[in-house]
Amino acid sequence: MERADPNGLVYRAVSGGRSSSGNLQPGCTVSLTRSGQYSVCSDGGEPGPPARKAGVLAMQVLDEGAGGLRLRLVSG
Repeated sequence: MERADPNGLVYRAVSGGRSSSGNLQPGCTVSLTRSGQYSVCSDGGEPGPPARKAGVLAMQVLDEGAGGLRLRLVSG
């Protein structure tokens, strides 16, 4: 994580000589794999925790109100 604010967080991940970066907003999940990354955002409400999958690191940001964020990390 490089920076966090009420709008989400900016991240950079490095693994095996490859890097991935982006901006993750509340209600969204990004999944990092050896071949790249993909993201999905919920239509409303708090999404459930990401499923554990082999070879995947999933990061999910949740809005805690009052400018706070919660970060979920799920590694498979």
